[in-house]
Amino acid sequence: MKIAIIHPDINVMGGGELVCFLMAKSLLEKGYSVSILTAKEPDKTEAFRRFGIDIDEFDIIVKRPFLDKFLEISGKFVGYRWASILNALFKEAKNGGYDIIIDTQTNMLTKSDIVYIHYVSSIKLRRGLLTTLYNSLIKRKLERILGNPRVLLTNSSWTARQVRERFGRDSLVVYPPVDVNYYMKAWSNTSRDRVVVTVSRLDPVKRLDSIVDIASMVKDYTFIILGASFRDHESVVAKIKEKMDRLRVNNVKLIIDAPRDERLGIMARARYYVHPPFPEPFGIAVVEAMAAGLVPIIYRNSGTWIDVVSKVSSLLGYNHVNEVPKIIRTLDNNDELYRAIRNKIQLIIRDFSYESFSKKILNVIKTLE
Repeated sequence: MKIAIIHPDINVMGGGELVCFLMAKSLLEKGYSVSILTAKEPDKTEAFRRFGIDIDEFDIIVKRPFLDKFLEISGKFVGYRWASILNALFKEAKNGGYDIIIDTQTNMLTKSDIVYIHYVSSIKLRRGLLTTLYNSLIKRKLERILGNPRVLLTNSSWTARQVRERFGRDSLVVYPPVDVNYYMKAWSNTSRDRVVVTVSRLDPVKRLDSIVDIASMVKDYTFIILGASFRDHESVVAKIKEKMDRLRVNNVKLIIDAPRDERLGIMARARYYVHPPFPEPFGIAVVEAMAAGLVPIIYRNSGTWIDVVSKVSSLLGYNHVNEVPKIIRTLDNNDELYRAIRNKIQLIIRDFSYESFSKKILNVIKTLE
């Protein structure tokens, strides 16, 4: 059976790309013929550095509209470029003789057999009389690829609720795959420093500068932000450093694009993981940190809280960053509670493993054969 996985921008190298690669891996392991369809050549070095994955094992087909190369240089027409790329990839999939088409990135209801939705998305069209033609071109291209997929998958019950509200359809929750075995190498290290870790893409929407606010209130801890470079990441770095200077904070360290082994080494000596106040649909980095033995402190308005951390302890959620220091102090002053929380993490962490993800994906595929 031939399966196509459509993932237009493979070089984001975030959680969505990990889902794409490991979905392909799980299907290959069961003997399926799998191709990943994307618009640009993937960065093999970056894939290995971030995920420890050798993508040479995958059949990756690159299909990019000719005009897109020139439009990208202008930095404009983003909506039109995206719609054009989707058209090219779905056309390639349709003409490629595939038995099953899986969409792992658009976050829209497309003409696929399976769509994996990370968050509810839509292309924002411009307003104004002069852009009417531009908007109509985007809509026309999107109409060619939008449809009614046979199966909808979502990364959390939090996302599933949003999908139900937006599209009026139920979905099957399949948690993204976490390399639990790799990160649990650090679990047995019980001698940990007063270190708090945050892992995130350096994206302005993530509100990473809020970690500086927390660090200013917990000065006896070192806060390490492990940031992954992203578009406009320089502005995020500048905002963090500006706030550090303004609040006179010197207990925050920012490390950009650390290899996976280095990230694990840092996690192995940390006590806590704090995620910034961003409504994360799932949060693979949080689960990786939990597997490494860190106690997570998470923003409540997120899939990470609802589907993962709330299952450990109600103590570990916050609504405002001012609440985080109290959570840390409560656990520092109660070693028995700290150990009990770590034990609870150990009981649930396998629910988010690659093996659990692979089993669910294969069961879905079998229903479509």
